[in-house]
Amino acid sequence: MATPAPPVPQAGVPAPGPDAPTGETLGRTTRPKIYRKAATSQDRGHKDPLDYTFKEMSSLQELKEEEPNGGKKIEPKDKNCSILLGNNRLESISDLMDIHTHIMESPEQLQWLDVAHNELTTVDPILLKFPNITVLYLHGNKIASLKEVDKLAKLPNLKKLSLHGNPVEELPNYRLHVSTSIPHLQMLDFINITKVDRDKAGTWKQLAQQKAAQLANGGKAPGQKKAAY
Repeated sequence: MATPAPPVPQAGVPAPGPDAPTGETLGRTTRPKIYRKAATSQDRGHKDPLDYTFKEMSSLQELKEEEPNGGKKIEPKDKNCSILLGNNRLESISDLMDIHTHIMESPEQLQWLDVAHNELTTVDPILLKFPNITVLYLHGNKIASLKEVDKLAKLPNLKKLSLHGNPVEELPNYRLHVSTSIPHLQMLDFINITKVDRDKAGTWKQLAQQKAAQLANGGKAPGQKKAAY
């Protein structure tokens, strides 16, 4: 039986490409595929990241004995690198500075770090030793405090951050707080932070500060005099 010829596109209608929507996606909004998004080279900063995912590591010290998936090594000439440490059992990344010499020459090389789906409860200050981190994945951990997230404001080049799947995501005004706490952030939980978002967050922050000042003033607005009887 002869193979049927492909359909001829109608005039003015482009032929469907490899990313064209299927019958399952037409007519409805689809949620972004997180792991497909995470796999883009634009986020990684390096074409081939060091992949230590699914190693069942409970300590970063174990990384010294592990070979990265695919055998990829960082070369001295590489000016940036990406490290995947997701889907392990890490409760701490405090050894990141200690083990970085095992896989790169300088902390300035690290631009993209994935420690998603581990057992982290805090944002370790060691991250501040890697000033060129632009993408940081922390989703699927056990971080519960916004004060922990506030530490990341000291990463001057941080553009993309993921925290969904942590208890902190359930706190009131979570997204507004993170947007104001890290003003240079461009994307949170794989969703862009727009100008409208920033304006809304700025208004929320101003109102929150006014409320805090009022509470500190015994429930009265700043400058309000005590009523005379």
